[in-house]
Amino acid sequence: MPTLIRRLHFDLIGLPPAPDAIDKFVGRVNKSGLDNALAVEADELLAAPQFGERWGRHWLDVARFAESSGKDANISFPYAWRYRDYVIDSVNADVPYDRFLAEQLAGDLLPYESPKERARLLIATGFLAVGTKNLDSMNPMQFQADIVDEQIDTVTRAILGSSVACARCHDHKFDAFSMKDYYALAGIFASTKTFFGTFVSPANRVGGDPLPLPTEAGLPVYHKSIKPDRVAQLNADMAMLRQEEKDGRAAVFKAIKEGKDASNIFTLRDALRIFWRTGSIEGELEKVDAEGKALPLTMGVLDRDKIVDVPILKRGEISQPGEVVARAFPAVFGLDQKTALPKEASGRLEFAQWLTDPQHPLTSRVLVNRIWKHVFGEGLVATVDDFGSTGQRPSHPKLLDYLALRFVENGWSVKSMVRELVLSRTYRQASTWREDAFVSDPDNRLLWRMPKRRLEAEAIRDAMLAVSGELDLSRPEASLVGRVIGDRPISLIGLDKRLPKDLDGSV
Repeated sequence: MPTLIRRLHFDLIGLPPAPDAIDKFVGRVNKSGLDNALAVEADELLAAPQFGERWGRHWLDVARFAESSGKDANISFPYAWRYRDYVIDSVNADVPYDRFLAEQLAGDLLPYESPKERARLLIATGFLAVGTKNLDSMNPMQFQADIVDEQIDTVTRAILGSSVACARCHDHKFDAFSMKDYYALAGIFASTKTFFGTFVSPANRVGGDPLPLPTEAGLPVYHKSIKPDRVAQLNADMAMLRQEEKDGRAAVFKAIKEGKDASNIFTLRDALRIFWRTGSIEGELEKVDAEGKALPLTMGVLDRDKIVDVPILKRGEISQPGEVVARAFPAVFGLDQKTALPKEASGRLEFAQWLTDPQHPLTSRVLVNRIWKHVFGEGLVATVDDFGSTGQRPSHPKLLDYLALRFVENGWSVKSMVRELVLSRTYRQASTWREDAFVSDPDNRLLWRMPKRRLEAEAIRDAMLAVSGELDLSRPEASLVGRVIGDRPISLIGLDKRLPKDLDGSV
């Protein structure tokens, strides 16, 4: 009994049971039987806030959540924590999975009844905004194409268990995804503006505006307001710098036209100084309103003003556009696209509805398989991110079909599916080794015993703190990045000193 309750606690909340909890469970078993005792214990753990923290982390891993951009620049994302909290709260509230996906793919396009609900839906779209970004990119078109590619890869891998991004440069070599499928989806995401909250600085070349949230929602803000005269000064500095750049470039063109030496009129050094200073000013102004009051900000997406279909790029090269492809969904699944995508919207909402159609062959199966993996240590499809031809076949295909149907019939409830699995007879098995079973099934794919699993680093850490009485279960305020980096003042001083001494040349 102690082994079973310990297994249940670690799987559901990532913490070991206290000694009195074990005694209580054993007493309940003796009084009312194992079935009732296990059901009561599971229900208590499913209702605990730590369930959302534990199982929210599982989704955050799938959603490639991080608080920085990665790659060479690795710039911090000071507003990423809002999406983290959204996921935890949604898992605890048992938001139906189909709604959960719709909010993350198209929350900005869903109806809302209050500023608070509007803010929540905007924060949900952080799913599309987090992730690696090459903020050192010098080509805006290449950067945008890479953003779209990363979003397609994440969405299709997370929800469909197969990446359509493989078809960026050629028809998929193993699965039935064509380049037309890829660029049909690319038009949807190319019609979407991504707000990731960075500003241009000597450390990176790309700014990604933060997404303002409704001030009426009363959300916490961790960066400071500034005085109105500071706002006025920043705007004046911005105007001065832009005029300086305009005049400098005009002087260069004039000198060239007159056949004069233009190398020392407006140099690359001057251009970079203005580029970095205006970027820093924009970064500071984006954090406040016109009066200098700090704004609640997040990462997220909105539809662009201009909705576009994009061309197929030969070998994926932005310099080699070809046939323009209308926005649409992959045709391989045999699930008809019921309506043409609207000309005035990106199509993300319709895409979310298509993905969560109860008849979709993959969405529910992929999620159920992920849940099974976290409960039993390995998915019914062992390659949880690859349901394609290169992935492994399911060990129990009819069981996967059955659970997927049950999942949809029960309102796409993650908690209900987790509960059903942990109350099963299979979950209660001991991990005892049996020679006869091992000879027949050495990999335990038929689950003749409960697999032994290693605890993750986070669970080991939290367990040590829990047994020592030092674990703080209170909800953190934002995150260290959000509180410290997000409130760090943006300095406009000394940028010239950061320029290499040999950096020069006319622009």
